[in-house]
Amino acid sequence: MRTAQALRLLLNALGVSPDPQMTGALALSRVWRSATAGKKLLVVLDDVDHADQVRPLLPAGQTCAALVTSRHALTGLDPDIAVALDVFSQDEARTLANRILERTGHPDPSTATVIAASYRLPLAVRQVADLKAANPGVRLSDLLARDDRAISEATASVGLSVRSLPAEARLVLRRTANYPGSLISPEIAAVVADKPLRTAQALLADLYHHGLLLPDRRVGYRMHDLVRAAAQGAATARETGRERAACDDRLFRYAHAVASEATRALYCADDVAMPARNDVQNLRVAPPHFPSTGAALAWLDDQHSDLLAIARRSVAQRSPCTWRLIYQLEYYQRLRGFYDEIVDLHSQALRLTEETGDLLGQAGMHQNLGLVSMRTGNYPAARTRFQRALDLYAATGNPTGQAEIHHELHHIDCWLGDLASARVHAEAEFQFAQAGGTLIDLAAAHVDRGLVDRLEGQHDGAHRHLSTSLHLYEQAGQPRGIATAHRHLGLLAADVGEHVEAHTHLDQAMARYLELGDILNQADTHIGLAILQRHVGDLDAASHHASRALDLSGSVSHWRGQAEAHHELATLAQTRGRHDAAARHRQEASAIYERLGIPTHHG
Repeated sequence: MRTAQALRLLLNALGVSPDPQMTGALALSRVWRSATAGKKLLVVLDDVDHADQVRPLLPAGQTCAALVTSRHALTGLDPDIAVALDVFSQDEARTLANRILERTGHPDPSTATVIAASYRLPLAVRQVADLKAANPGVRLSDLLARDDRAISEATASVGLSVRSLPAEARLVLRRTANYPGSLISPEIAAVVADKPLRTAQALLADLYHHGLLLPDRRVGYRMHDLVRAAAQGAATARETGRERAACDDRLFRYAHAVASEATRALYCADDVAMPARNDVQNLRVAPPHFPSTGAALAWLDDQHSDLLAIARRSVAQRSPCTWRLIYQLEYYQRLRGFYDEIVDLHSQALRLTEETGDLLGQAGMHQNLGLVSMRTGNYPAARTRFQRALDLYAATGNPTGQAEIHHELHHIDCWLGDLASARVHAEAEFQFAQAGGTLIDLAAAHVDRGLVDRLEGQHDGAHRHLSTSLHLYEQAGQPRGIATAHRHLGLLAADVGEHVEAHTHLDQAMARYLELGDILNQADTHIGLAILQRHVGDLDAASHHASRALDLSGSVSHWRGQAEAHHELATLAQTRGRHDAAARHRQEASAIYERLGIPTHHG
C-alpha cells in the first residue's frame, strides 16, 4: 500500500476528508497529524518493510501509540519498546506439543520429541500436535503428506488442518479465502458457498474451532494470511473458472442488494431514475433490513471498506452489476465526503458502461461524477457532466433522471447568481417530476422554485412553495428532504425578521442532518444559524456556528461552505472591531469565491 493511500484510509477512519486535489504524502501527513492531535488512538502498522513507511503515519497526540511489526529490524526508528520474536527452542517446542497431547487425553512424550525436532514455529507445533491428538492410533509420519516439508513450515501446518476438514467446511474455507473483504460474516459465507445461512453459520463455527478463523469484534470472523494462502492454493486446484465466476456473480449481486437496501433506508425511498433489479434472486440469503437511517449509516460505516473491495473486484471482473453497485454506494460516500473513492470507482465503471453501450449506466455515472465536481467547487466540470447525463436520460426516456439533473443545474445557477437560468431549470424539473417522478421529486421541485422566489425577494411565493415541499416530504417520510425544507424555511423567516420561527426551522433541520450524518448540510445550517444569531445580537453564538461551519466544510472539501463561513466570520470580526481578523477572513472568502467563479456573496 502506498503511503498516501494509507493516510487517506486513516483519515477516512477519523471522518476527515482532505482536499481531493491533495495527493502528496507530505501534505496528507500534515492533515493526519493535525487530525490526531488531542485524540486517544492506537495505530497498528503491520508488516512494515522500512522506516520511511512509518514516519508519515505516526499520530501526533500525546495519548496516541503506534504498534509496528516487521520481519526484520527497522533502522531509523527509535521505539519506546522493541520486542524481538524468534522461533521456539527445541525444549519449548517439545513442552508445547506435550501439553497439547496431554490436554486431549493422549500423552505421548516420544511423539512430542519427534514434533519438536522438525517444527519450531508456535503455529506449526500446535497444528501438528492437534493433528496427532485427533488421530491417536496413527503414526505421525503417516499423517504428514510427503510434500509438507517441501514448503514453508507455517504453510504446511495450515495445510494439514485444511486437509483434515469435512468436504463442506473445506468448500466454505476455499470460497471465503477468495472473498476480497476482511469480515467473513455468516451471510457472506452463505452467498459465496451457495449454502443456507444456518449451514454457513455452523460451518464457520467448525472452522473457528479448528483454529482456521479468528473472531471479529463485529459479527463474523477474519482469516489469517497463512490460512488464506493455503485455502487459495486448494481453491486453485479444485475450483473451475466457471465456479469462481458464479461465486463472484453471487457476491456482486448480494453486495448490490445490500447497498441498495442501506441506501433506501438512508434516503427513505427508492431511486425511481434507476429501476431496481431483483439481485437476490436465486441467492440463499436476503439482504438485511435496516430499521432506521441511523442503523443503515452505522452499518455502512462498518462495512464501507469491504464494500469498496467488492466493488473493485466487480470492476476487475467486468461484471454487469458493477455500475449499479457503485451507483448505490455513492449516496453514502457523498454524505461522508469520500470523494476520492467516488471518482475512482465511477470513472472505471463509466468506461465499462461505454464499452457495453449501457446508456442508463452512463447517465448515472456522469450524474454522480458531476455531483462530486459540484460539491468540490468545480462548477464548469459539473455542468459538463450534468449536461451529458441529461442527454442520456432523455435518450432513455427517463423523466425522473431529467428532473434530478435540472435540480442540480438549478443549484449551480443559484450559487453563481444566474437566477433567470435557475428558474428555467426549476420549472423544467417541476414538469419532469410531474410527468414521472415521486412525491420526493415533486417536493424537491417545490424547494427549488421556492429558493428562486426567495432570492428574488418574492417571499409569499417562496413560503408557499417551501411549505408545500415540507408537506410532501413529510408525506413521503424522507428525513433529508424534511431537513432541507426546514432549512430553507428558516432562512426565509430570517430574511423577513421572524427570528423565533427561523430558529425553530433551523434547529429541526440540524437535528435531522446530524441523524443522517450529512456533514455538508450541517455546515450550511450552521451558517444559517450564525447569520440568525448575529441578527439577534448574540455574537458569541454566531461565532461558534460560523467556526463550526468552517471546520465541517473543510472536512468534506465543501469550498462554497468554507467561503460563506469565512464571509460570516469577517462580518462578525468587523462588528467586534477586530479589523485585522475581518480582513483576513474576507481575503480567504474572496479567494475561494474567485476560484469558484462566484462574483458576489449569495447567502
